[in-house]
Amino acid sequence: MDFSAGRVDVDARLNELELADDVVVVVDRYRLTADRLRLRRSERGIVVDGDGRVAFCRCSDPPVTLSFSEATVAPPTDLLVEDPTLRVLGVPVLWLPYLWLRSPDQLGVLPPRVAYSSEDGLLAGAGVHLPLSKDEAFLDLEAAGYLEGGVQTRLRLATPSHSTRVKFDHRGSSMLAVDARGVAHTPGLTTAAYRVDAIRGPRALRATPILLEAAQRFDRARGEVGRHHGFAYYGVGATLAAARGEPYSELGAWGPFVSLGVGEALGGVGEVATHVTLQTFEQDAEGALTLMHQRAQARFHARPGPFATELELFERLGLSSTPMGTDRSAMLGAQAELSLPLRRRFGARDPLLHYVTPLLVGSAVHVIERDELVESPGADVGQASAGVRSALGHWGRQSGVQVEARAGLAGTEHEVLRLAAADMLGQSQFFALGAHAVTQMDDSDRWVLSSLVRIGPEFGHHVSIYAEGQRDIDTHLARLMSGDVLTREPWLEWYDRPGLSSGAELMLRFAPALSGAAGADVDVDAETLLGVRGSLAYRHPCGCLATVAWAGHRIGRRGVDAWLTVDLIP
Repeated sequence: MDFSAGRVDVDARLNELELADDVVVVVDRYRLTADRLRLRRSERGIVVDGDGRVAFCRCSDPPVTLSFSEATVAPPTDLLVEDPTLRVLGVPVLWLPYLWLRSPDQLGVLPPRVAYSSEDGLLAGAGVHLPLSKDEAFLDLEAAGYLEGGVQTRLRLATPSHSTRVKFDHRGSSMLAVDARGVAHTPGLTTAAYRVDAIRGPRALRATPILLEAAQRFDRARGEVGRHHGFAYYGVGATLAAARGEPYSELGAWGPFVSLGVGEALGGVGEVATHVTLQTFEQDAEGALTLMHQRAQARFHARPGPFATELELFERLGLSSTPMGTDRSAMLGAQAELSLPLRRRFGARDPLLHYVTPLLVGSAVHVIERDELVESPGADVGQASAGVRSALGHWGRQSGVQVEARAGLAGTEHEVLRLAAADMLGQSQFFALGAHAVTQMDDSDRWVLSSLVRIGPEFGHHVSIYAEGQRDIDTHLARLMSGDVLTREPWLEWYDRPGLSSGAELMLRFAPALSGAAGADVDVDAETLLGVRGSLAYRHPCGCLATVAWAGHRIGRRGVDAWLTVDLIP
């Protein structure tokens, strides 16, 4: 405890201090002020007598304070306040007979929570905070009730390496949402990791006001325990995949797997790697499915004179077995690139570097035997293209932009198409962008696009715009033109159906402590508004107060959702 005052009287016999004239007492993050205070020891701690105010930070002019008639500072940093009156900008707004402020490493009650939606009505509740250890691990349990009938409970478990959030909501019907992730590593032994993202139950797709949570098509869970031993990795685990919003009893496809991977660098000329996974799925309606996937990849690179060459070889084997029979597939692929890297340097200290790299790229895939359950454009596909890769940036400032554009021919033994592909990636203090696009040159209505652009500094005024979708493009040929057919599943669509979604968010920094944001998402093809949202956030410069107000509407829910959070110890 530290204190300052214009006058200090000490009573050694009673072990008391009398402070007067601009009294300031600082205990941990609390700051007590008054015209006159008396400090004395008690069994609980140090008792502060006198009319004063306590702030939740050390700043001289806090926006939120508590006036009191007596306060007790108890170890380690608890504060017990009698007759507290909550004041906002000096105006009294709430009185309580007694208030116990606890430190984060002590058992305590969480602040009340209030939310409103046109869909569900008023929701109010509170919770309890349970510290688990001194390394910032804790468990928060909350319970709330709907004014019109229904309950909602929340659980949050957090440690330095694990995070788990569970929400159960019941109002007529119920939903259960789980967002959990974590990793545990024992040096020299094993690494365990897990990830769960699921929303189940008949109320799953209606209960959340967040558009992104409701728009996800699948619930997924994966856990794995593995070990690296030299150049090899081996692990065991389990996975689950199910349609989002299904009943609790519908588990989709789930089962255990084992995996083995081996990789090694080949001096300065390349690297090789192979990976095998054996997995069994139990499907609710179709019975057991056993899958075996084996992949091998080899990369080689060389610099003959001013040129750079890369050669990548790819091989995949697949086996799927069901009670109906067995399907086998095998695929061989190769990709070669010849480029001429050119560089120019501007400046001496943290120079601006500009790379211009003309390049030729060719790739081919041969399917020896394909799975009859999966559609494919043909047994053999290939592409040949030419383009340029350009990069400009300051490495010391970690800012730059890279653009690659290629055009060429891609096709099967039955059809050849003219395709063009472009990639952009960039970041600096004032912008960020990432974009990928492939289009059919003789039919501009066939394309795939994924893009995100931010204009303005991340923590200042900025606007973010995204667009993503596809329309009637041959997925296998588009992936081949993109250059990722050798590392990803070539038969999968980028998106599950044709269409284009877009959205934007505007953020304004009104002051260092005050910011606001507004955003919207639309289905461009259907001309449908998917959702709108807006928020206002305030955080006092000294850290004594943080508050966020949010309101929004999304498709699938009636009216407007709104919530307000206030944190006096952010």
